Amino acid sequence: MTSVLQTTALSSLMQFYPTLPVAESDPMLIQQDLYFGRNIGTTGRVTKQQFQQFLRDVVAPRFSTGVIVYDAKGQFLDSDGDLIREPSQVISLVYEDTISNQQAINDIIAAYKEQFQQESVLQVENEDIAVGLGRGEDLIENDSTPELIQVDLYFGRNIGTTGRVSDRQFRQFLEDVVTPRFPDGLTVYDATESSPTHSNRLIREPIQVVSLILEDTEQNEQSLYEIIDVYEDQFQQDSVLQVVNEAVSVGFGQGEDLIDNDSTPELIQVDLYYGRNIGTTGQVSDRQFRQFLRNEVTPRFPDGLTVYNADGQFLNSSDQLIREPSNVVSLILEDTQANERSINQIIDAYKQEFQQESVLVVVDETLSIAFDVNNTIALTRGISSAFDFSTMFEQNMIFPSI
Repeated sequence: MTSVLQTTALSSLMQFYPTLPVAESDPMLIQQDLYFGRNIGTTGRVTKQQFQQFLRDVVAPRFSTGVIVYDAKGQFLDSDGDLIREPSQVISLVYEDTISNQQAINDIIAAYKEQFQQESVLQVENEDIAVGLGRGEDLIENDSTPELIQVDLYFGRNIGTTGRVSDRQFRQFLEDVVTPRFPDGLTVYDATESSPTHSNRLIREPIQVVSLILEDTEQNEQSLYEIIDVYEDQFQQDSVLQVVNEAVSVGFGQGEDLIDNDSTPELIQVDLYYGRNIGTTGQVSDRQFRQFLRNEVTPRFPDGLTVYNADGQFLNSSDQLIREPSNVVSLILEDTQANERSINQIIDAYKQEFQQESVLVVVDETLSIAFDVNNTIALTRGISSAFDFSTMFEQNMIFPSI
């Protein structure tokens, strides 16, 4: 993989962020996503078996409580204007913000770069979250005026050492327990939790990540407790991981002023949720969606995007359960007015081409974005005007999975 980040650009950034931040004496929990591109040069590729071995040998010994792994697909335009698609793995960790854990992250990145001839690994860090493992934890600030927040629930599907929650059982759980409490909609991602045993074996557990956009009311918080209680009791689970993000801005179509356009551009993350049902019988095909990305999204954001496969469901006005395949497109971009206009144009194009009423937009402006070049970590929380970020995202900066 070839990085085109210039030394002068890195030097400009490092004036502001020479190292990763020093952890406080009372460490807080943070969430960090690491994006591992799997192309090697122009013809090679990291195999699934090689990546599993990397997880076992390098990641698991440093984070023995386990990590969540997503399959991902990234794409970007190279310097010749050719569309490059790259399979990727996204590792998501929740850990204490200590110096030793930060060093472990740096060691993982360095090992991947050396083993698989990579120039860089993207880090996206979120410290503005609340994390819990079960009922009764007061994770949500119940504002007097309700605000929309994002809550992700991580449902492990192993039952003891031999059993497993089946796909049918999990769909029934969503239909009977989750959707009645949150009828406006939810998004489900497939993931895998990888954790080591004492004998250095890697245990892999399928995970369903249910993402909800909801108001931060006490009633909704109680509904979350009830959902977790039912799942733990029904499927003999010890806990359900909860990650609450109250720092997001949420909209449902173009024209909503969700992005704070700072005078000095800052890097933010924008996730676009595309439902693929057309009316009651049609559906956006995989080929059509790839063509939409190629024609509408990548020309506006050529430096990189990540696409996740997901499933959505909601109750319609007749209380009928509607299931819908979805694609979530995740972008790292500067919070400029030009980029905001591009987002609106993309949404409008999708709605018109595929007869959609809306596209969910989730904006997070509180993230830290880190790019490592030549074994030096540059953590950015907003400083981006010092140089052209298009050089940083070209090649193997791949953003989150379909």
